Amino acid sequence: MRTRHPLTLLAVLLVSSALMAAIGVAIRCTVGKEVQQLQSGPAVAVPLMVLADPTLLRVPETMAPVEDTETLSKPQETPSGSRIPSINPAPEADTGADAGTDQTEEQPVEQEQPAVTFGTVEDSYFADALFIGDSRTVGLSQYGRLGQADYFADVGLTVFNLWDKALSDTNFERQTLETLLSGRTYGKIYLMLGINELGYPMDSLLSQYQSTVSAIRKLQPQADLLLCANLHVTRTASAGTSWLSMENLCRLDAEIEAMADGEHSFYLDVNPVFCDAEGYLKDDMTGDGVHPYAAGYTLWADWLREHGIIRNEETTVGGNQVVHSPGAGL
Repeated sequence: MRTRHPLTLLAVLLVSSALMAAIGVAIRCTVGKEVQQLQSGPAVAVPLMVLADPTLLRVPETMAPVEDTETLSKPQETPSGSRIPSINPAPEADTGADAGTDQTEEQPVEQEQPAVTFGTVEDSYFADALFIGDSRTVGLSQYGRLGQADYFADVGLTVFNLWDKALSDTNFERQTLETLLSGRTYGKIYLMLGINELGYPMDSLLSQYQSTVSAIRKLQPQADLLLCANLHVTRTASAGTSWLSMENLCRLDAEIEAMADGEHSFYLDVNPVFCDAEGYLKDDMTGDGVHPYAAGYTLWADWLREHGIIRNEETTVGGNQVVHSPGAGL
């Protein structure tokens, strides 16, 4: 009997593996046909992936961030060109070369400074900030926490399951995002989502992302919304997973950038800090090809401190700065 136990256990394992693989194949060919995350890797792992994140089997086109999606306002049309006005060149000075000539004195030209710029801020700037994101934002909250900011972040968080999750942080108890946004007032909200969703059809992802932006804007109309580019992955990680291609990542980030209006919503891209000349996450910045090392999150936090929103209240008249009120980070 003793000699049969290992064989029995082996038989059970083989039957179980075969059953899991069969279920995985069935899921891939039916309800998970459009979900690229379920199309890569061994079929036996598919049921485990679904158990870990049941939202993978949802149909993206039917998802809505809040119940009253029909009442959400339409996003503003993306302005053409740069979203931060450029400074006009200063007027040329009057040399007065012909002293004997009766010249009409030129009136000083008032020159507008950019309405919004990005500059260095203190940690107190983030006291009314909320960061929303996936596992990378979790890492930021753990290794690069910024002042008294709130973090609504979780491993595997997506624009598709964002409104169903109940999460907690040091400053708030477990609750949904809708409850959090309805009960608190934020001055700035950082949104860092998208890479987990790249396995979905791009049109569905972008539509849901835009709906999420609109819903956040409706719940927090006074807040500045910072739409963050998705941090890229290493060349190896990109090559090993079709939906993590550089083409997909760049298209997603470009579409997110286009959603920012430069007045109440802004685009932030930290990739130049972490990536090589071709846009891939540097191998020495990560252990798994996707997430930065702990020191990388500290670097990320420093970069965010250097990119706080500064609303200028200054103009230049005749080459001289006239301060109406001090520009300050919100």
